[in-house]
Amino acid sequence: MEYNSMWGIDLLGTLNLPLHWDWAEIVTTADASTFENYMTNMRKLLTDPMKEADLIILNRCPPEFNKSSWRKQLRALNSGATILFENPDGSVDDGIRDEDLPYDMKAAVIRISEDQFGSFYLDSMDHPERYDGKTVSLVGQAYRRDNFPKGFYYFGRLAMTCCSNDMSVCGWVCKGDRHPDGRTYFTLTARCERVTSPEGQAALLLHEVKTERAKTPHERFVSFVNL
Repeated sequence: MEYNSMWGIDLLGTLNLPLHWDWAEIVTTADASTFENYMTNMRKLLTDPMKEADLIILNRCPPEFNKSSWRKQLRALNSGATILFENPDGSVDDGIRDEDLPYDMKAAVIRISEDQFGSFYLDSMDHPERYDGKTVSLVGQAYRRDNFPKGFYYFGRLAMTCCSNDMSVCGWVCKGDRHPDGRTYFTLTARCERVTSPEGQAALLLHEVKTERAKTPHERFVSFVNL
């Protein structure tokens, strides 16, 4: 359904939908070239639908558009929505800069806390080039993969992707000597390298620098919090 928010977002909740129909996702779009003007003069009209959205897209972003600043304001409006920016050439990015991340990207060793694991995982999947050549330290486990040659293991943590019966390990390929038992938690200090997978996709490869035994995380499963 395409809906004009000039009618007010509250009206959506009063509509009688056809039998067995329900809302699956709310996507809100806005023109970035006029966004600041609307936010100044018609803020409530513009932001009300964004508060309810699952996905917010700002399109036609001019080069001077301050994505990071506006992203923070949109995140304050809606902490759960995915926020994307579409550029004039059709490319899309999330507008996240180094200073928006919850850990110190300028540190000699970037220390990823337990509650930041999910943020690091998602950002490294989207922006492996951001971490190329940097050193990180975080807690996880070493898992065996049948197709991995000797000297490689899968480093990560369990995540609940949709329900308690749907668990998977979120992590990275790591080159190192750690024995993969899938049980022991340890702190991995590793150097990051951006590589290209056989399928042609950019990914992050971790090079083990050192490992130290660590306590079991307070939360067993990784949580994913949008930046």
